[in-house]
Amino acid sequence: MTRKDRRNLYFNLILGTMGMICLFFGMLSFISTPYGTPSILLLAIGFSFTINYIYHLEQRVGISMKLIWIRAAILIIVFSAFAMFFL
Repeated sequence: MTRKDRRNLYFNLILGTMGMICLFFGMLSFISTPYGTPSILLLAIGFSFTINYIYHLEQRVGISMKLIWIRAAILIIVFSAFAMFFL
């Protein structure tokens, strides 16, 4: 593994960890004050960081891009429906 690959791996690892932390604090804030803008923002940021990290891991494992894009499309549809009905 080259130095650049290792640096990219650590960067994505840090983003994934930050995403999980943001998800935790966003959920905690959402439970204490429902429908608050900061909690929804924290949830969105944390979720995007975590998804980015999972995407990076899927690429490293060798999952096909077609399957990754199908999963992304399903995820967008589900969260759009959730946002339309609950927000």
